[in-house]
Amino acid sequence: MTENTQTPLERAARALFWSRGGGNWSQASQIEKDGWITSARSAIEEIREPSEAMLNAGNLTGDYEYYGSPEEQWPAMIDAALGEG
Repeated sequence: MTENTQTPLERAARALFWSRGGGNWSQASQIEKDGWITSARSAIEEIREPSEAMLNAGNLTGDYEYYGSPEEQWPAMIDAALGEG
């Protein structure tokens, strides 16, 4: 896993900003950044409840001896969510 000093919330906010043609995050106003952080928080809150595909990807639905580490499960679950939609 690569080290990143930004929180997942900050990375999501920047991704939303850039996906809408935001340009340079460091030059955005604090009000603008706060708006994107609020949007990112809302999106993350909405995926708090995993779908069946996410549970399957994370091996969380069956009786398995090894579920994998969180570092293995999380990306697989997010990939499953992205693949659903």
